[in-house]
Amino acid sequence: MKMRFEQSFKDTATKLALPGVDDPKVDPVELVTSWLSEVPDLPWLVILDNADDLETMFGPQ
Repeated sequence: MKMRFEQSFKDTATKLALPGVDDPKVDPVELVTSWLSEVPDLPWLVILDNADDLETMFGPQ
């Protein structure tokens, strides 16, 4: 699930043509999150559908 999550953010970064998207050292989640945070007055919401295993998403609690 984590790989699909990261791949979806990479796909989003690619569609947005964000700089660094092709760099394997760049975290696609961080890249998209940073881009969203740079746009003032643009509220955003990420919905994680079927994310019923918190340990898979966020590691051991």
